[in-house]
Amino acid sequence: MTTTWFTSLLARAASRLFSGVAGALIIFLGVITAAPASAATVEWSTPANLSEAGQSAGDHQIAIDGSGNVVAVWLRFDADSNKIAQSSWSDDGGASWSAPVNLSDPGAWAIAPSVALDGAGVAHAVWSRFDGTDSRTQYTRSVDGGVTWSAPVNLSTAGGGTENPQIVVGGSGNLIAVWNRNAADDIIQASRSTDSGVNWSTPVDLSLPGQDAIDARVAADGSGNVVAVWGGEDGNDDANIQASRSTNGGASWSTPANLSESGLASIRHQVAVDDSGNAVVVWLRDPFGDSIVQASRFASDGVTWSTPVNVSTVGNSANTPQVAIDGSGNAVAVWRYYGVNGTIIQSSRLAGGGSGWSAPVQLSESATSSDNPQVAANESGNAVAVWQQSNGSNSIIRFSQSTDGGASWAVPTDLSEPGQSAIHPEVAVDGSGNAVAVWRRSNGENDIIQASRSSAVNGGGGGGEELANTGPGDSVNDTALVASAGLLALGVVTRVLMRRRSRSGKA
Repeated sequence: MTTTWFTSLLARAASRLFSGVAGALIIFLGVITAAPASAATVEWSTPANLSEAGQSAGDHQIAIDGSGNVVAVWLRFDADSNKIAQSSWSDDGGASWSAPVNLSDPGAWAIAPSVALDGAGVAHAVWSRFDGTDSRTQYTRSVDGGVTWSAPVNLSTAGGGTENPQIVVGGSGNLIAVWNRNAADDIIQASRSTDSGVNWSTPVDLSLPGQDAIDARVAADGSGNVVAVWGGEDGNDDANIQASRSTNGGASWSTPANLSESGLASIRHQVAVDDSGNAVVVWLRDPFGDSIVQASRFASDGVTWSTPVNVSTVGNSANTPQVAIDGSGNAVAVWRYYGVNGTIIQSSRLAGGGSGWSAPVQLSESATSSDNPQVAANESGNAVAVWQQSNGSNSIIRFSQSTDGGASWAVPTDLSEPGQSAIHPEVAVDGSGNAVAVWRRSNGENDIIQASRSSAVNGGGGGGEELANTGPGDSVNDTALVASAGLLALGVVTRVLMRRRSRSGKA
């Protein structure tokens, strides 16, 4: 299998690199032009340290349920300079947290943890870990509020490395895990458990043979509807967004469908599914050109995905799209956008029923450097967006809330404290509108994981599970804000090309 589509992406990245960097670094004074406020100011708790000082931590993820349970996972360097997966638990909505516990075994690197909470308060985590020959997707669970975790078990088979595992809860004790497997061609695989993680099925291939597929994402409702999306070849050496659906909790999967159109590369996909099985996927089209956020929707009573539509404004660069769906089927997307005087965070909503995406509104202040937005939503129409933003000296974490399904947003406020940079926020919200955010912050010597919580402003439906898609975490070794779409995509493509060249038998 050749890598023509990656080579083409690399060439286009180089040609756009310097113009993208220059545009991202233009910062002037400006005025606030955020969307109209939808709620009173939300009070967040003083940030709490979750990881211990002394070794850097990162790659954090978070999950929340309707009973006040919150679980955070991350990677931390140990005394032997290996990365190990760790976790902390809160049973009071993030007001207090347990001491960190190790999830992965010592002695080898763990990579890319993902975590989920089911309706019974059981936590489930996956990651990739090097076994001496290849990286394997591993799984563990906690049934006692994070006090103890089961011994890690391998979900993927030996004889080919895995990357980027993701795990979701499908309801009634069903779990679905997906990952990228490195074989003759990179493929997407999945495994499921019908007994809350006690046993797991033999992995099955989701992507088609003969075409490289990378960067799996997965979302599910509580009735057995599951959607997996990934980046793959479309037969014309273009990077395409593809998806497969399951209506029986991962027991069987549909033939992959192409969501994005041929002709220009599409990357950075995210997926969300509501309680009725309606799914929305967003992605970035033409990452080395206008960089437009696009979306496609699958209705629970339909048979095909909708034609892609533009969500961000054409003619200026967007990046890092994220999406969440509330209990009424309203989808909320956020992304970073190159404004006139800096990078800003924008949002758009797709009202339940898919009548069309709204005109983008601005969440962050003008003339700032803002990046890495994340969004979460719940059944009651509460949506929470977080991002990192420069204050002129370092990066701080900012927040805005919508109580009307993303139609309007509150004036943004700070979550992290000034003095040291805080980056890569993640956020989750429960059925009552209570939110918990985590991020990575320097303490002057190394990076630690911090968290803050807020109580619901306008109440909500109460109970229920979080319906968020928070996207991937950051890398422990990332130390600077990457402000250019060209730089981001160039790094991804270069990594993939180098990995392929290192494998025997690959062109």
